[in-house]
Amino acid sequence: MNPSSLLSMPEMDQLLQWASSHDDYFIVIDCPTLIHAEAHILGSLSDQTFLVVDATKDRLRQVANAKEEMLNTGMKLSGLIVNKLGRWI
Repeated sequence: MNPSSLLSMPEMDQLLQWASSHDDYFIVIDCPTLIHAEAHILGSLSDQTFLVVDATKDRLRQVANAKEEMLNTGMKLSGLIVNKLGRWI
């Protein structure tokens, strides 16, 4: 069974519901959004989603496209986290 099929099963939603009932915050770290459908599946099951960007690699157009794609697939985008920002400061 492929990862997308596993994440789409009702048991995944039940796992996330169980975890959120036992802790205030439950963080799921996933693969790059631009590459895998799994990120969109997990994002649609989550209460909040953050887009993590590498300031040394990701282009503004890629980030804007990823943001729009996330919003169009039902993700609740709460913010942007920028890594490796040191060269811009």
